[in-house]
Amino acid sequence: MHALCEAYRILTVSGCVIDIRPFFPGSMSSPTELSQKVFCVTEEDKIFVGTLMRDFTKFYFADLVIDKTIKDNNFLTTYDTNFVFRYYLDSTEVFDRYRANCWDKASLGPLETKRLNLLMENNSKAIIQVDTPVQIRVLKKQ
Repeated sequence: MHALCEAYRILTVSGCVIDIRPFFPGSMSSPTELSQKVFCVTEEDKIFVGTLMRDFTKFYFADLVIDKTIKDNNFLTTYDTNFVFRYYLDSTEVFDRYRANCWDKASLGPLETKRLNLLMENNSKAIIQVDTPVQIRVLKKQ
């Protein structure tokens, strides 16, 4: 909230803030509907492995803060869209580093982890694809 207040303070009228972040809305009925999906991509196929499990609390909090700021008439949403950002990782080691360091210790279930490891071991040219839903909003100072 402090960052948005500071942005509002220093922006001129009609100045913009761009909000871009992973899109994990708290209002979704199924948490796996919009979450990070993991695939193993081989030369022949793209195999769904599972969904990363993670703590969505800070994403829900950010949604609340942005919505409150907009409702307080400090900003007007001039653009709002969602898209999928794809990560391509060439090994389970790199995947584990991203999972632990970049994705807040997100986890893949034990069966899914075993399946991913087997798929990667059995396909020398396979890569791991992680689809992450992302939102981008442009907020204009009124």
